[in-house]
Amino acid sequence: RPNITVFEMDQQSVISCKLDLLARIRPSPKPKCNVVRVAANLSEIGWDASLVLAGFSWESPAVWIVEGLVYYFEEEQVESLFRTVNSLACPGSRLCVSCVSEIGIRAQTSAAQEVSNSPSEEAVVSASDVSTMELSSKFKWACSTPETYFPSVGFQVCEIAWLGGDKANYGRWPQGCEPSRKTMYIT
Repeated sequence: RPNITVFEMDQQSVISCKLDLLARIRPSPKPKCNVVRVAANLSEIGWDASLVLAGFSWESPAVWIVEGLVYYFEEEQVESLFRTVNSLACPGSRLCVSCVSEIGIRAQTSAAQEVSNSPSEEAVVSASDVSTMELSSKFKWACSTPETYFPSVGFQVCEIAWLGGDKANYGRWPQGCEPSRKTMYIT
């Protein structure tokens, strides 16, 4: 909708790559809202200044979507990010975050160690397993108790949806399947 502005924040290299890929699509999709791309490193202090300079106003409620990001940050960076978002979020704003639990990190670290301890001629690992292990070995932060963590950085937890559960299934898991206890979406 034309009266909605989406501020997409990422590192400049990622924004440039996305814009290059979008430019190659024919016909080029036209956003149905105003999109403002802001180059910033969210793991560093001061990213909020770039957002405000780009036109963000903390006087209007906003929806903050932080997906696929915080598990790559150190704990201090995660806390700084959420405290900064909280300082910019006026009443009526919402925060939606994807997090991994410590169970998820331990399970994937354990799988990576099993593969690295196996003789190479006996180890059978798919390309997707290797990719998952390489990514999970970079995970630095997990949140096993969002009910207590998020209030500590200024947010009230409204809902926790586990990946694969009824509220975060996306048609990818069989009906009635037990949800993963590794990844969650917190509102």
